[in-house]
Amino acid sequence: MIKPLMHFPAPATDEHSDFVLMAGSGDPCAPHILVYEVIRDFLSAPRSFAIVEITSATSGAIELAADNEYEGIAYHEDGSMSELGFFVLQEDVLLDAEGAEDHEVPSEQHILISLAAQRIELLADSVTFKQSLIAASAREALGLYLTS
Repeated sequence: MIKPLMHFPAPATDEHSDFVLMAGSGDPCAPHILVYEVIRDFLSAPRSFAIVEITSATSGAIELAADNEYEGIAYHEDGSMSELGFFVLQEDVLLDAEGAEDHEVPSEQHILISLAAQRIELLADSVTFKQSLIAASAREALGLYLTS
């Protein structure tokens, strides 16, 4: 069973949308940082990127290009998910537990991140939306975030 993880900006639906994942040590001092392009209402709007920090006590807990399929999820023929966003792959998740108002998932959870160009699976202690930035690319948005 999956449950959507709320309070995250919707990812862009274009298969060429930009993202970058910087893998830190995964602890609170050096979290993993995911930057992904946010959906735009119209093409002339500036490109916007969401910054998400991920902490995990489990080393090597990130799988890029994940191709595992789960019951209850609709997939396209190419294996991509029909829904984009952040999902928790556990039944006993309490999204309104302490910390949820700060856009966090408490305790280590199995998270599935579905972007148009990538599917990422990970174990995470917390997944926190930090901010949105306007930039020309995900790499530029990451640089702006790290230097601010």
